[in-house]
Amino acid sequence: MRAPRHLLFITGLMAVSAFFAVAPRARAQSMQTAGQASVAAQLAESPRPALKMGVIPYLSPGTLIAEYAGLRDYLAAELKRPVVILTAPNLRQFTTRTGRRDFDIVLIAPHQLNSTMSVAYQPLMAVRADFYAHILVPARSSARNLRELVGGRMHTPPSTAFTSIAIDQFLSSLSYRLDRDFKSQRHNSENNALLAAARSNNDAVAASRAVVQRLPAEIRSKLKIIASTPAAVSMLLLSSPEMSNDDVTRLKAALAAFPYSQAGLTYTSQSSSYLFPATAELIASIRSDMAATEVEQGRQGKAGASR
Repeated sequence: MRAPRHLLFITGLMAVSAFFAVAPRARAQSMQTAGQASVAAQLAESPRPALKMGVIPYLSPGTLIAEYAGLRDYLAAELKRPVVILTAPNLRQFTTRTGRRDFDIVLIAPHQLNSTMSVAYQPLMAVRADFYAHILVPARSSARNLRELVGGRMHTPPSTAFTSIAIDQFLSSLSYRLDRDFKSQRHNSENNALLAAARSNNDAVAASRAVVQRLPAEIRSKLKIIASTPAAVSMLLLSSPEMSNDDVTRLKAALAAFPYSQAGLTYTSQSSSYLFPATAELIASIRSDMAATEVEQGRQGKAGASR
C-alpha cells in the first residue's frame, strides 16, 4: 500500500462554552509589544466590522489564543480591521457553524476540507508541520521501535479523530495495521490515552505533537517517543464566499507575507510549522487522499461488524 501524500491531524476535542469569541488572557496581553498595543488602539475605532476567524476546537480556548494570537494581530494590522478568534464547543457544532458561514475565514484540519469546500469556502493557505503525531511508550519500557511493540497494547483516541487517521496511515506505510498487529484500546480523548500509557509498564500510545507538547511535565517525563509521522499538512485556511473579491485579494497578500514577518517567524519557531499557498494540485491531492481514507474506514468498519 502506497504511503499517502498527506497525513491528517487533530487532537482530542475540548469542551468549551457555547459559541463565543475567545478573549486574550492577561498573560497573552502582557506579552504584546508597544507596537501591537498601538495598533490595537487604532483598530478599536475602526469603522469596519471585525473579521471572524473560526478555529477548529482542537485545544482549549486559552491555548488556541496562544497559538493564533500572532496571526490574529498580524492580520488586524495588515488589513486595518479588527480580527476576532471564534470557536465552538465541539467539532459537530463547528462544522454546523461553518456550514452557516458564520466565519469569514476558517482554520480547519484536512479531514474537513471536502465538507468546508462544499459550502463554497475557498482554500488560501496550508500549514505544514515538521512532524504531526507520535507513538510513545513508558519511559521505563525496553521497547526501542515499532517492531518490538507488535502484539502489545496501543492506546488511541477515537477512530474518527484525525490523529487516529494519521497514525493508521503512518502504520500502513510501514506495512503494519493497528487492528491486526496491535491490541488497540480506544479512548474518548488523547489526554486519557496518554495517561493510560503513562500508568502502564509497556503500553504504547498514539497522540498528536500538539497534545504531547502541552502535557504537564510530570506526565511527559513518564513517556518517551519511539516513532513520529513525517512532515504533513496539518491545517488549511479558507475564506468564506461572503467575503468580497477585494477583501479576499488583500487577505491573500497578507497571508503570503506572513511567513516572512516577525509574527510569522515566531509562529514557525514555536510551532515547528509554516504557512504556504494552497495550490490547486495540493488541494486535489488532499481530497483524493481523504476519499481513499473514507473508503478504507468503511471497509474496516464492515470487517469489524462481521466479526
